[in-house]
Amino acid sequence: MLRIMAALPSTQFTYRSYSNFKLVSGHPDYQPIPNFKDPEGNVKTFQYSKDGRYLGWASPESVKIIDTESIEIINEIPKKNVVEIGFSPKG
Repeated sequence: MLRIMAALPSTQFTYRSYSNFKLVSGHPDYQPIPNFKDPEGNVKTFQYSKDGRYLGWASPESVKIIDTESIEIINEIPKKNVVEIGFSPKG
């Protein structure tokens, strides 16, 4: 019997401080993700989708959403001063 297993997504950690918003790889490296450009401005909030495929964050100017594998921005919502975001459970 041949089993085909889907590759597990790499572990990522995201953190926010007063002046930084960083996306780093997981164990054992904990290094910045190569293609991720740190957002400009103060990131107010961030959220991963339930399945971990997407990461969204709100800056003073807009909300951006990236694909966590390709690290490409897949959507930008030009809404200022958003203080909370969330992903719908319906996808």
